Amino acid sequence: MSMKEQARAVEFLVRNDDVTVDDLTRYGQLTATGFGLASHHAATRPVLKGDHRILLLQSGLSVHTSDTTAVDDLTTTSEQTPGLSILLFLSGKIDVCMGELRMSLGPGEDGPIRAVMVSRTKRERLVRKVARGQQVRHCAFDNDDIRQTVLDFCNSHLSHLEWEADPALLAIAERMLHPPVPGEKLYLESRALDVLLDGFAALCSSRQNARGLHLSPAEAHRLEVIDATIAAAGNRKLSVEQVARESGVSVSTMQRLFRAGHEMTVGEYLRKRGLNLARRLLEAENVSIAEAAYLAGYNSPTNFATAFKREFG
Repeated sequence: MSMKEQARAVEFLVRNDDVTVDDLTRYGQLTATGFGLASHHAATRPVLKGDHRILLLQSGLSVHTSDTTAVDDLTTTSEQTPGLSILLFLSGKIDVCMGELRMSLGPGEDGPIRAVMVSRTKRERLVRKVARGQQVRHCAFDNDDIRQTVLDFCNSHLSHLEWEADPALLAIAERMLHPPVPGEKLYLESRALDVLLDGFAALCSSRQNARGLHLSPAEAHRLEVIDATIAAAGNRKLSVEQVARESGVSVSTMQRLFRAGHEMTVGEYLRKRGLNLARRLLEAENVSIAEAAYLAGYNSPTNFATAFKREFG
């Protein structure tokens, strides 16, 4: 089915169709000012093919999803207002220049997919380049009212944070590309908030790591190895002993380093990690309560339900 929709000037939606120069120029204004293409093309010329959505949700929150293939080399320019953006590219390569910040976004050949969060305290010119034939699948989120929540991060212009996207976050992004009908907007809004929360959790984790700067270089390296061991586990269930063994340190040394760097025990961290993973999988995947309980590290679904309620209410 080919379909183009515009509803109450808050959404631009293309399903399995051409996205033309005129489409990008007109509807790019929903989330930025001065949107345009670097090279001149006829207004009716297709530049992307596939599913493309720009949606304004609650006040200040917008979602941009794309599962498209570039018909030709494409460079777009726009002026971004102050705010916070989270970018997650599931496939394809795109070069982004935001003021003095330059990023090459998209998954590497062998490395994990990484999400990026960028703060803007003033207006900034954004240039995006994608090569012909690239299939770009991405989700982007902007919010201009959330800055007070992450004030330290957002007070620094063009500060940015990258973190590894876990399987649950990737599942959310995949489903946002093709949300269920009906209820698309409500679904997208709730999932966008999930991604924002994931970004804030990554930011908090990075700030907690900064508290461990008093560790010696050798100790800081050991803590990085421990963190990497936990992150690399994905959905795999981990015990404290497994983390220590796979990180090559004793349990007592690991606990000391973890308390210094994260202000909690490894067990507490694994419990929170498991519950957050279970929550996202329950919302984004077709998993049972028993499966979610196991992935969270609980043998009893009843105990899992009690801990889940205590953690999330």
